[in-house]
Amino acid sequence: MTNISIVGINSSSGQHHSNITNSDLTTAWVDNRRDAWVQMAFAAVEQVSDINIIFGDFGTVSYLYSVGVSNDGVNFTHIISGSSKTNKKITNVYVGKPAQYVRVTIHENDSASQTKAAVVFLEAIRDDNTPPAPTPQPTPTPTPVPSGDTDKFGVLNFRKKSFGGIECYQNDPTWFDHYEKHGYKSIPGLKVYRKECGFIKKPKTVNVEVKCYVRVSHLLQSFWKLQKSGKGKDIGDGLSIKSIGNPHNDKPDSAGCYISHFPYLGGNKKNCQKEKPHPDYAKITVPTEFDLQRWAETAGDTFCGFGQIVELISNSTVRITAMVDTGGITAEGKPANQWRKWYSIVDNKQIGNAEAPQCIPVFTQPNGPLTQFRMDNVAKTTEIMFASVREVIPEP
Repeated sequence: MTNISIVGINSSSGQHHSNITNSDLTTAWVDNRRDAWVQMAFAAVEQVSDINIIFGDFGTVSYLYSVGVSNDGVNFTHIISGSSKTNKKITNVYVGKPAQYVRVTIHENDSASQTKAAVVFLEAIRDDNTPPAPTPQPTPTPTPVPSGDTDKFGVLNFRKKSFGGIECYQNDPTWFDHYEKHGYKSIPGLKVYRKECGFIKKPKTVNVEVKCYVRVSHLLQSFWKLQKSGKGKDIGDGLSIKSIGNPHNDKPDSAGCYISHFPYLGGNKKNCQKEKPHPDYAKITVPTEFDLQRWAETAGDTFCGFGQIVELISNSTVRITAMVDTGGITAEGKPANQWRKWYSIVDNKQIGNAEAPQCIPVFTQPNGPLTQFRMDNVAKTTEIMFASVREVIPEP
C-alpha cells in the first residue's frame, strides 16, 4: 500500500483547503455552506484502493457526507455516503477504482452552528498489487431471438404466450417493491440493504418468461467490504431472478424456485441456482455463450436488460435459459431489444448437492406464486423498468 502523491487541492470555498494535507491536525478546511466540498487531484489516473478522512471535531457535531471519484474532475462516481456521528475518523473507505480526483462533500451537519463543513485530513491509498482496470470490451453483435412480438412495454417476447396463463406487468396490482435490511444465514450478524420487487401470482405451469431492465448507479460499501474480505464473494453480488417459488420464510415448503444470477461485476460464477427451502441453495456455474461484462455502477450509468425462461421439456426435465440485453434502454426511453442468450441448461437432477438435498428433485410444477428480482448491497436509487412475468408455450 502506498500513499498517492497529490498535485492539486481545491474546494467549494476556494480557501484553506491545503490544510487537509499538511499533517497538522489542529488546522482544517472549513465551509459554512451546505453541500460544501473539498477535493484532491493526482498527477495522473491512479488505482485508488482506499481513502482516509478525519472530520473537524466540534464537540458532538456530526456530518452527513459523501465521497466521489472522477477521471476528469467534472463527472464523479459516487462511492459512499454516511455520517460521522459515531466516529470523526473514517478509515479504509474502500474505493477500488481508477481515478485522478477524490472529492468529499459535506451535505449537512446536525448543529445550529454556522460551520457546516470541516475536514482536517484526507489521503488516498494505492494498492500496488491491484491490477489495472480492464479495457472496456465492445458490445458483440446480438444474436436474433425468435418470436418478434413485443409486450405492453415494447420488450421483445422470447416465447409465445400460453392461452389462459398469467401475464403480470410492473406496477399492476400483483407488483411489490421493497427496500430494507436483511441478513445472511452464512454470515451471522451481518445486515445489508436489499432491493427486492416482483409479482405475487401463481402460474398454472412452470413455463414462464421473466424480464426486466435494471440500472444500479451505486454499489454500497457493504458490497465492497464483502468482496475485499473474501467471506461473501458468492453472496449479495448480483441480480437474482427467482421464479415459480413460494415466499421466503421458515416454512418447509418455502422458496422452491429456479434462479438466474447476474453478477454486478460481470463473469459467470454461480449463475444458475435452485433454492428449497429458504435459505438452502444449490449453486452451479453454467458455461455461457458470451462474457457478461460489469453492468452495475458503470461509467455510463446505463440500464441493462435481464431475462429468464423456465420450460418443462419432458415429464421430468426443465430447461432454464438466461437472457441479456446489453443495449439497455435507448435515449428515447425504449428497450433496445438486443437480447442474446447467455446460457441454457437442462435440469435433470444435476442442480443440487448434499448441502441442499431438497433442491435435487426437478421442479416440474410451480411451487408458489412468487416471481422476484433481488439485489443486495445496492443503493435505494436503484431503478427497475419494464418488469414482467408471462406464462408461455415451451419450445422443444
